Amino acid sequence: MPVRVRHGATALLALSVLCLTAACGGGGDGEEGKPAADAPAASAEPLTAEQMAAAVLVLEDLPSGWAKTSAPTSEEPSPRAAEPECQPLADLLGSKVGGVEAGGNADFQQDGGRTELTQQVFTFPGSGAADRVAAIGEAVEACPTVNVTVEGNEVPVKIARTDVPKIGQTSQSFAMTLALAPGVEVTADLVVAQEGTGFTRVAFVNDGGAEARKTHADLVTRVGDRFVEGVRG
Repeated sequence: MPVRVRHGATALLALSVLCLTAACGGGGDGEEGKPAADAPAASAEPLTAEQMAAAVLVLEDLPSGWAKTSAPTSEEPSPRAAEPECQPLADLLGSKVGGVEAGGNADFQQDGGRTELTQQVFTFPGSGAADRVAAIGEAVEACPTVNVTVEGNEVPVKIARTDVPKIGQTSQSFAMTLALAPGVEVTADLVVAQEGTGFTRVAFVNDGGAEARKTHADLVTRVGDRFVEGVRG
């Protein structure tokens, strides 16, 4: 099957569009992040377009050496997991989460494309964003491995929790390793997080950039700060 390797972290994982795709908080131990003590009460109303745009990382938030890029889009069917309990993970390999269109996204690269960072922001009414993060956390626990059908091809995926700073009110962090072909694997570090009715997913793909890999936790914090600030307004 054709494998497009460096077209953004989103495209890499989805073999079309991953987006994940929040670099922000991740529960490496499966616990939920705690909101700041002085955080304003969260509204149950969906985010506005302005809030979602403000919650997306901008180039100025990143250290020097990063460049803004763009990932291709895809009209392919949403990825499907072989096991129903693993579907929340398969959803992260598509251009939508829970059938909801992203309200804002950004793609960045470093080291000539060897290191990539992608963020998308979505919104759900009521408790939908928190429910989505919780469902993903449950799937991470239940699915250390999962077979996902992407663009008509079955791709074996390994899941492992990671330990990065938490962001927002709840968050989960984990790595997804896709076996694209015999002997060819790609790993992306993902974070999904919720603040109010906002949901973000972030993918960090590093193909040999050792220095950038060391700063992953710092990148998560930067994305998280932007996400929470944008949602709160």
